[in-house]
Amino acid sequence: MNAILLCALVVFSDVDPAVSRESLEVREPKSKGAALRWSLAATLVPVLTAYLISTKENVSTEPWLICGIPGLLIGPSTGHFYAGQWGRGLKTAGMRFGVIASTIVLLGSAVLSEEYESAEGIALAGLLAFSGLVLYDIATVPQSVEKHNEFLEMKGKVLLAPEIDMQNKRYGIGVRYFF
Repeated sequence: MNAILLCALVVFSDVDPAVSRESLEVREPKSKGAALRWSLAATLVPVLTAYLISTKENVSTEPWLICGIPGLLIGPSTGHFYAGQWGRGLKTAGMRFGVIASTIVLLGSAVLSEEYESAEGIALAGLLAFSGLVLYDIATVPQSVEKHNEFLEMKGKVLLAPEIDMQNKRYGIGVRYFF
């Protein structure tokens, strides 16, 4: 149980795991422009594809389920993935999924109780929250790149990071100094 709690703490604390000096030398700085292009392309290409397919006659909503929604869920986070900020990208993708799931549940309960006016408000609130999270995720991609690039320039700095030894069931804090 402690291992699960510690892993959750590491994932949700936005802490980069400690790495050896050798692996730092292999890494290269990332480009903010490339990260933004990843986020925008991975978001817009699936959405536009779904839109173009669904505008044709006799097409159901399947293109949105196959292309559009996954593009909106994962696409904005790809810039964070490119920058090596997997935790941040997964957190924001999870928040978008949570907004969609909670909106669907609330809409279902409003429609079942025949409260159609509140259903419109729920749909609007869900759309605004989801859109805000998409825009926030894309807007914060440059910060993820900066964090990645600063991590590469850690010469003469101390890094505190969680250490997990699952084999011996030991946990602790590691201290690394980079020369």
